[in-house]
Amino acid sequence: MTMNATLESANLMETWKSILLDTPPRLNVDFRSVFLGEGPLNVKSVIIDNALVSNVQAFCARNKLSTETFVLEVLHQTLRAYSHESFCIGMCQKGGNIILVPFKGTKNGGMESLQAVHNRWTNKILPYSETPYDEIKTMGYGCNVTLSINQASNQDLQ
Repeated sequence: MTMNATLESANLMETWKSILLDTPPRLNVDFRSVFLGEGPLNVKSVIIDNALVSNVQAFCARNKLSTETFVLEVLHQTLRAYSHESFCIGMCQKGGNIILVPFKGTKNGGMESLQAVHNRWTNKILPYSETPYDEIKTMGYGCNVTLSINQASNQDLQ
């Protein structure tokens, strides 16, 4: 690795540290006790009908938001109901890379507006999305909740 590449890599890791701050590598919620089930909660997919998809897309277009931001915030607010600690959601991207999206803790941690989440996602996180997840994990960051969005129509899935 050249000196320039080493310096760029170090700068990139510093940027990720400033994005992730003190976010722990795991969301510590025992979903088994929440749902009174015996095994870990593992939802593989949620399929929504075309009418709801159209409504979400229209909402996002009216508010100049990406669908990813909307779905990310829905998951964030759902998890916030179970924990007021800081945590990251891993957004799965094409090619299998995971991009960490941190959320602050405390009861006020869920007060960030949808537009603020969108701005943070598009302007502060996405520009560094090609950083391999494994490199970020070496700094002690990570996630145990991931989100993958397949925007195929329900007809495509059948």
